[in-house]
Amino acid sequence: MQALVVTVETFRSFGVLDLTPFANLEPWTSRVKEAVGRDRYSKAMDEGIKKLSGMFKESLAKAK
Repeated sequence: MQALVVTVETFRSFGVLDLTPFANLEPWTSRVKEAVGRDRYSKAMDEGIKKLSGMFKESLAKAK
């Protein structure tokens, strides 16, 4: 399950995939956040995702 959460959050952060057709994702990630604890979830996800997203967007801009 952890890999799936990371994948969803990565797609959301990168903005390369429209997740709106997947209406169940938001309620599911909310349940995961509650189960893990919002502080632990944020620490685990936000720091790494922001860094990775920045690197990805920078590489994408250079490739264009």
